[in-house]
Amino acid sequence: MSAAKQWATTFVYGVVPETVAEAAARCQDGLAKVRRGQTPANTLVTIVTLGMFSPITILVTCATPHEKPAIDVPADATLDERRNALADAVDESLKTHRWVVVRYTAG
Repeated sequence: MSAAKQWATTFVYGVVPETVAEAAARCQDGLAKVRRGQTPANTLVTIVTLGMFSPITILVTCATPHEKPAIDVPADATLDERRNALADAVDESLKTHRWVVVRYTAG
């Protein structure tokens, strides 16, 4: 699933950006990719307003459950267990060339 926001508000040439969270709010399984850019219409508005209003287009691609492997670490895990979980995540990421989420769960 993808979500797009065509006229995300930024000001002063993008120095004051709108958060991606609004565009990503519909993603239940997290984000796979976020792209920001300007369309020709966005650029024209930026020029006409001398950069004071700089709209951008945000395209968010949502992750699917199979795109987001996860390793759960319990809250009471020892330091070695936490290190092993991070090492496992790195190994999995190197093997699959995908992001791996490490979740620290509450008691």
